[in-house]
Amino acid sequence: SRAIPDGTWQTMLVGPREDGHHLFSGVMPVRLRDQQNVRFRNVELSPGLRVVGQLSDDVPRPILLGRIQAYCIPQPTGQVRDRENPSVTWSANAKINEAGAFEFASLPRTGKLQMIAICQGWVGVDQDVPKQVGSFKQGMFVDLDEMPVEENGAVRLLVPMERTGSLTVTVQKPDGSPLAGATVSTNPNEYHWQGGSTILGANRNAIDAIKQQIAGKDIQIRRAQREDKIPVYSAVTDEKGQARLSGIPCQRNYSVGAYHDQYIMPAGDRGRRKRQSYICKPNEEAFAVIPMQAISATD
Repeated sequence: SRAIPDGTWQTMLVGPREDGHHLFSGVMPVRLRDQQNVRFRNVELSPGLRVVGQLSDDVPRPILLGRIQAYCIPQPTGQVRDRENPSVTWSANAKINEAGAFEFASLPRTGKLQMIAICQGWVGVDQDVPKQVGSFKQGMFVDLDEMPVEENGAVRLLVPMERTGSLTVTVQKPDGSPLAGATVSTNPNEYHWQGGSTILGANRNAIDAIKQQIAGKDIQIRRAQREDKIPVYSAVTDEKGQARLSGIPCQRNYSVGAYHDQYIMPAGDRGRRKRQSYICKPNEEAFAVIPMQAISATD
């Protein structure tokens, strides 16, 4: 990389493998200075940890549209002073099969592992979360250093799940009649511990960014980490002015907005467009009504 500022950075070397069994070094401090090339010698790369798992039995089979995101925070070596706040992270995602099973062939072996699972009608339970952050979903956390390893070298997890909710949105013209063809959207987010947030269900694969760099392609790492987002949080209103959004975590305060080429949401405080708040509940449809106003020359 040519874009890292001067300073001491925690660093992990990765050896990509086509079969997914990637190799990892430990997390180590590296001092970087402007216009200075850093070369690594005699750094041992070891096979990562195989992680396999299953969704909880309360999710009906077959599982549909199942994905799980792994977000790893490897523990630094003793040479790194700030052991409580490691800054190196690793992300990977995998499909969940119809039987509810998933597998990660190789993840960093130490530190915390965060797992966020989604499938049609269900989302992973927040469990052992270090700190709740707003309405963000965080999924389950495990300490890999304390997990038993099976004879086949794998760590096995059971991922608890809970039902998601759905929201029916009605969009109205200024006279109260239904507005067809409006796009309604909401943005439930997931929070990656010490790594920011993204839309719930967006897939991140750190190995993709590394492969892009090895190939010599000029692409931003953040962009390379994201692929094929699951588009379940937007829909277009029908002739009744209604659209239904699903897969939304329950008991959390979210907002929904509407967009149209001839109409706009009224302005709220500080001139911002006024989105409608809602909370989904298990086994109960949520509803929201969005009144619109005609777009004027000044909008």
